[in-house]
Amino acid sequence: MKKTRLLLLLVLLMTAATGAWAQDAKHLITATYREQTRSLEQPLPYATTIGELYEAVSGQSFSDLISSMSSVGMPLTGITSRNTSIVSIGEFNGASTPVTVIADGETIINLIFGSYVQGIPVSATSPLYAYMKDGVKDADKWTVKVGDGQAQALPIGGLKGDGTEKVTLQYNGRLKVKGVKATSEAAEASVPDGAISGKFSVSDGKQVYFSKGNLRYASSKWSFFDNQYDYYTSHSADAWDHFGWSTSATTYGMSTSSNNDDYSGDFVDWGATMGAGWRTLTSDEWAYLLKTRSASTVNGTENGRYAKAKVNDVGGVILFPDTYTHPDGVAAPTGVNATDEYGWEGNSYTAADWTKMESAGCVFLPAAGCRYGSEMIGLGSDGYYGSATPDGADYAYRVKFNSGSLEPANSINRCLGCSVRLVQEVAPNP
Repeated sequence: MKKTRLLLLLVLLMTAATGAWAQDAKHLITATYREQTRSLEQPLPYATTIGELYEAVSGQSFSDLISSMSSVGMPLTGITSRNTSIVSIGEFNGASTPVTVIADGETIINLIFGSYVQGIPVSATSPLYAYMKDGVKDADKWTVKVGDGQAQALPIGGLKGDGTEKVTLQYNGRLKVKGVKATSEAAEASVPDGAISGKFSVSDGKQVYFSKGNLRYASSKWSFFDNQYDYYTSHSADAWDHFGWSTSATTYGMSTSSNNDDYSGDFVDWGATMGAGWRTLTSDEWAYLLKTRSASTVNGTENGRYAKAKVNDVGGVILFPDTYTHPDGVAAPTGVNATDEYGWEGNSYTAADWTKMESAGCVFLPAAGCRYGSEMIGLGSDGYYGSATPDGADYAYRVKFNSGSLEPANSINRCLGCSVRLVQEVAPNP
């Protein structure tokens, strides 16, 4: 969260000591269930599970709900949300399904039992709490009013902090107060575990962090590669990193079938494999990221979004974060935002160079090719990255690039195994 100031009407006394107060953000979740409203106050963002959220909102046992539905032949078959930018849903495994509620929005979580849907409306907001800093003299002598309301003792909650409220701070002791400064000591949200620090806009008002490497499944475990330029150069039953279209029928696209019919159905997000908050970008979000977003000037190119390069001798595409300063001692990138051959061989960075660029927030998408059946194709020369957007029953949109082109929304067969790079959303400032 960035440093902010509230609009203050200050009561200035003569001179001498300076009072000080601060504001802190917490996460207030309100949910209405069967005409009863309950509030849960949690740190931001609020991560929980379907079972815990249901019990906190309804006051009833989730296991009892599951049992009652099962007794009438309605097992839990799915969980959906009307606004997936607010709630991230994991795999459909009942009480332990992870949910992340980010700030400032409304959604309905639907529990689907056969043909029956149980909806839980959820609203998440981030009010500010005003309090006196530790060490302030006569801290108990201060009162505060919001608008024309009654004076209240500190601390108080529910402040918007958006400049629309008039907050009057009054000192009622014997010290002479020169002025009062409002500050925010709420720290900016930390970068999620497994993510790169750079922030990338994927729509107006929405930013994401990228995972530190492509998604892989090896030795019966899901993880990210240790380096952004890593990928498998062959396929085995125990090592996957090229996935077909992900549906419930294909278990995250882990199938070597070359028949599109075997990948039919609705998308199941690969993000569920890595826990709450992780998700796959939509095709529109990829297009915004690569073609539309505002970003820093990179080596003379305004809105520098990407450049083709070799990193540690691996070809691919570098993504520059919205705010970027190129590290000293590293060659400036050429061919920024170029879709043609220019820059594919013109930029070459060692592993040491890349460590500096990664620390500055850069993301690298290696040209890891694709998989058709068990055969790997285009290793080192082509890149295919999955999106969450289907194109009819047999196709899906992926990002496709090579030395001569870059297509944010390339429609290809669902059976084609592609790389997956997950993201987590940046919590908005309250």
